[in-house]
Amino acid sequence: ILSIPGWWMAGRWVMSRAWAYPKPSVSMSSSEVVTLGGTITIHCKNEGQQQAEFSLEKQKGYSLHRRDKKKAEQNKVIFTILNVSQSDAGIYRCIYCFPENRCSDYSDYSDEVHLNISDPRLAKPSINVRPEGPLAPGLNVTIECQGPRNALKFFLYKSKVLRASQVTQPNGNRAKFIEKTEEAASYTCRY
Repeated sequence: ILSIPGWWMAGRWVMSRAWAYPKPSVSMSSSEVVTLGGTITIHCKNEGQQQAEFSLEKQKGYSLHRRDKKKAEQNKVIFTILNVSQSDAGIYRCIYCFPENRCSDYSDYSDEVHLNISDPRLAKPSINVRPEGPLAPGLNVTIECQGPRNALKFFLYKSKVLRASQVTQPNGNRAKFIEKTEEAASYTCRY
C-alpha cells in the first residue's frame, strides 16, 4: 500500500504541506481592551524577511476574513483601526506572502490577539476580595467580579496586566477568580 500525504475531498485532490514561510509575530499597541471610539494599532512582523505583503485577518465563526492588507517597507507593518466600534471586537491574526512571486506561497498564521471593546457608558463592575486584609505569600485569594446584568464576560487585571477572563452563566452576573498571592498588587475587573 502506497501512502501519499493529502486527502480526497469534494472531488479535489488536496495536498497537505508545510507553510512556505515562518509565522509572523503579532501584537497590539495597548491592552486587549480598548474604549469605544478609541484607536488601536495591530503590529505584524516577520523575522528579517523584507518586502512582504501582510494581511490582517479577523476570525468570524470558524473562518478568517481579510480585514486589510499592506506591503511592508522593512519586515513589519502597522494596521490602525480608528474609531473602534463593537463590530471591531474579535480575534485577529496576521499572515504574509511575497508579491514578487505573486503571493503563490504564504506564511503560517500568527498567534492570535483578542480585541475587546469597553463602553464607558456602562456601569462599573464591583469587586470583592476574600479573605480580606494582609495575606502571607503563597496563599489563595478569591476575587469576585459582579456586573449589572447576566451573561457578561469579565476580565481580571493584576497591576494593569490581563490575568484571566471568564464568561458568566446566562442567569448569573458574577465571576470568581482564584489567584495565588505573591506580592502587593492592585486588581481590577472589567466587562
